Amino acid sequence: MENISGRVRFCRFWNEHYSMVQLTEDRNGKYSTAYVLDTETTPDVRKVAALQAQKELADCMQAWGVSLLEAPVPEQMKYDSLAEAASHLMQVLNDPEHITG
Repeated sequence: MENISGRVRFCRFWNEHYSMVQLTEDRNGKYSTAYVLDTETTPDVRKVAALQAQKELADCMQAWGVSLLEAPVPEQMKYDSLAEAASHLMQVLNDPEHITG
């Protein structure tokens, strides 16, 4: 990311089941989210991973002074604000059974 003037704002990877979530900012100030929860794990493990990522992301957002949006965020590849991107990531993590990779 640094080579293209972007940065990773939040990233969590689990070695035990090869799952990850990530929130990045590009050089134009647009945000993207990426998420993969390994389908080879049990639904309970995916749920625990999603809850852990939500908690860690919420802690980061509090430190950044960013609050979640109240309304659902439409599906799109890039978001105009950190709050929109984080809100999308939180919404996706609320339903880990539909996240596959």
